[in-house]
Amino acid sequence: MIILFINKFLLEDKYSNPFSQIIPKILASFITSILIVLSITPAFIKKFQSMQVFQKIRKENPKSHLKKNEVPTFGGALILFSIVFSILLWSDINIEYVRYILFSLISYGTIGFIDDYKKIVHQDPTGLKARWKYFWQSFSALFILIILYKSGNFHNSSFEQSNTIADVDVFIFIKLTISYLAIVGMSNAVNIMDGLDGLVLMPTIFVCISFAITSVLKIQNFTFQNLTNAKLLIISNYSEITIICFSMIGSCIGFLWFNSYPAKLFMGDIGSLSLGGTIGLISVLLEQELDLLIIGGIFVIEIVSVILQVFHIKFFHKRLYLMAPIHHHYELLDHSEPKIVFKFWIMSLAFTILGSLIAWRII
Repeated sequence: MIILFINKFLLEDKYSNPFSQIIPKILASFITSILIVLSITPAFIKKFQSMQVFQKIRKENPKSHLKKNEVPTFGGALILFSIVFSILLWSDINIEYVRYILFSLISYGTIGFIDDYKKIVHQDPTGLKARWKYFWQSFSALFILIILYKSGNFHNSSFEQSNTIADVDVFIFIKLTISYLAIVGMSNAVNIMDGLDGLVLMPTIFVCISFAITSVLKIQNFTFQNLTNAKLLIISNYSEITIICFSMIGSCIGFLWFNSYPAKLFMGDIGSLSLGGTIGLISVLLEQELDLLIIGGIFVIEIVSVILQVFHIKFFHKRLYLMAPIHHHYELLDHSEPKIVFKFWIMSLAFTILGSLIAWRII
């Protein structure tokens, strides 16, 4: 399989294979982001330890988390910085998709920054009020989607055959709703899942790898075609998504070095919200919003467990799980943290492989 991939995607003539032209940028973006995180983080940890910028543990969390009260947080700022720096260095900011993704990273990162700042400075474990967090998440998502629609980039091949205005109106409403849920839902899902050491990073890496390959496959659809200006623009958009995905992968791998059990640094909401929102946006840009339900299935399980817990308590006045999200349920069943994390990684990999194969029409 590896040999076939090399022959098909890497060794073909660069003029007939658009993917071969972006390989250096892909490698450069990956190396840049991972080196930034690995080189800066040790000093960042020492500085924040001296400033006592520690994670604020909620009282309702498992008692085993109390020992994490002296672990520095705000590490997501390093993730965000490394990705944005890599994008500015290796991506073409004149490409619309790059600007959309930069806006997503910065806007959701800002929401996370405010949340983390309130937790640390105001000594408030709840941080930004839920209604305000949801409001600004929704505002950012709708702002991007409106720009996508106005610029003519809001499309889906499933609806290209629609001829009537009514069909188009229905499509736009459905597409907007699904896209909104993908962005805001994924932002919250990644945030909710970020509760154990290293738990959220590998699933994020798996999803980014899947989306990077999807982008490459979309680029390959134009191989040997007569490339019009419109097709070249589409190739540029998908090429930049591939480059950005690898910068995210590199950043997450670098941060995992310090966030794996026992964690020396937490990412906080500044990292989880920006990563989740951007993954949701990339799924929209790749027309993979529904496929994300399976590709990111482990995130869906986490956020659904919280929703089910809330409804079960409201209507039946008792808990469905010992604690939600569901990874805390297994903690209270005395499963060790590394064991839970590793098994969730396995499930995440299985979901990503299954969802990717479905998205690529292989099964």
